[in-house]
Amino acid sequence: VVVSGDVFGTPTAEANAAITKQPLKVLRRWAGQRNDRSWALQVGNKLIPAGANQLTIFELLYENSGTVVSYARLCSLLGPTSSGRRYHLLQEYIRRNVEMLETNKLPYVIAVASKVGYVLCRVLP
Repeated sequence: VVVSGDVFGTPTAEANAAITKQPLKVLRRWAGQRNDRSWALQVGNKLIPAGANQLTIFELLYENSGTVVSYARLCSLLGPTSSGRRYHLLQEYIRRNVEMLETNKLPYVIAVASKVGYVLCRVLP
């Protein structure tokens, strides 16, 4: 598999150092939230709120870091909609995950494996 040049995210040295000791964890509910659908990405003591589908996709990419996850596998997480609609939704959730990584300066990038899928990779300091 050849990974294309479409790599997203710009982690900083500080973020790299911080994340080394703080693994990421997806929380489906967190303390203090009344909404049963409250999801967040936990980085150390910091909670980053995000939607369920977005974090479900992120979690699969994170669990398979360094390995390309196929479009079909990722789209299967999005439920019973048409395949074209699922692919469009997948692209939107990937875009949101890229923004989440960039905004929070997390040392990860999402790369596109052309016609295959996406891969989440940690950027070494």
